[in-house]
Amino acid sequence: MVNAKWFFLSMAMLPGLAYSQDIPYAADAGWNSAKVCEIISEDDQIRVMHCIIAARGGHERHYHLSNIVYVLVGGEMRITQNGEVRDVSLKAGQSFISAERVIHEVVSLSDHDQSYLIIEKKY
Repeated sequence: MVNAKWFFLSMAMLPGLAYSQDIPYAADAGWNSAKVCEIISEDDQIRVMHCIIAARGGHERHYHLSNIVYVLVGGEMRITQNGEVRDVSLKAGQSFISAERVIHEVVSLSDHDQSYLIIEKKY
């Protein structure tokens, strides 16, 4: 397993990523036709989402704006980003900052649901 802190910090150092309209925004992307993220609060500057990755489920390839992720219920996760695949172990209470737009896909390697609070900057 890759150290989760290293992985998420490396995401923040990536240059801005181009994205196409073919890549859905995180709240619009799902897994096997099921929603993964719900927008729970939003104004013109900030959007807050609650995302639940089902046991052995995932979140199809999608993008996020600059954000802070707070792990509510962690677990093992396989993250595919920029052609690289990394397995990470995330623990409740961890938080990560991504200063740039991120495009990735995640798959749960855990036998329990994982839960994340994502706070995005819209400016």
